[in-house]
Amino acid sequence: MNHQNSLAQQIWEKYNKFNTWLRENDLGIEDFTKDTRYAKYKEDALFLRNLRNLAAHNSLQYVDVLEAAIERIDHFVSEITSPSLEPIMIPIRQLYVAKMKDKVLPAMRILRDKNYSYLPIVNDRKVCVEIFSSYILMSYICLGKTIDESTTFESIYATLENEPLLETREYLPIKSSIIKAMNTFKVTSNFHLDVVLVTEDGDSESPLLGMITVWDL
Repeated sequence: MNHQNSLAQQIWEKYNKFNTWLRENDLGIEDFTKDTRYAKYKEDALFLRNLRNLAAHNSLQYVDVLEAAIERIDHFVSEITSPSLEPIMIPIRQLYVAKMKDKVLPAMRILRDKNYSYLPIVNDRKVCVEIFSSYILMSYICLGKTIDESTTFESIYATLENEPLLETREYLPIKSSIIKAMNTFKVTSNFHLDVVLVTEDGDSESPLLGMITVWDL
């Protein structure tokens, strides 16, 4: 098999995989590229379609398709069709997490220095019990409270125990699709989703495997 035939076969395989995924989700490629949920992937989808058209008309010989281009569409197709959230989630081993008895100020300094927005609070079984964020901090301060070197997460959440805090997290099993994660993020009149937490089975009582924010999508 010459190089052009091998290249065409690779392109067709990737396009067919993507096209199968489109059909399974009742989408055409035009629908996909116009849907704002998939804006991140629009250019990659159009690029793949253009390569498919060149392959269909035996025109690949007239263009120089770089290896990086094949890697680009391979990454796109693998990510969009993946039956797992692993390609987009921040795995637990890379997450900065805290426990309820930890001091708040040192954690806040790390959040500031690392430009992190959310801090999972976990127990000894790695189950996420809370998500600390600027919203929690403001809720605490609005009660007239202050934070000093002795303040723990436990004391903050004890103070906020009877406050009507908004729920800002959802759970998904790790074997969910990336599109499922995209569709989970939404804003309504009384609900703002900050993070999706990933566990083996999507149960909130299962150990945390990873976290997804809207910026990861």
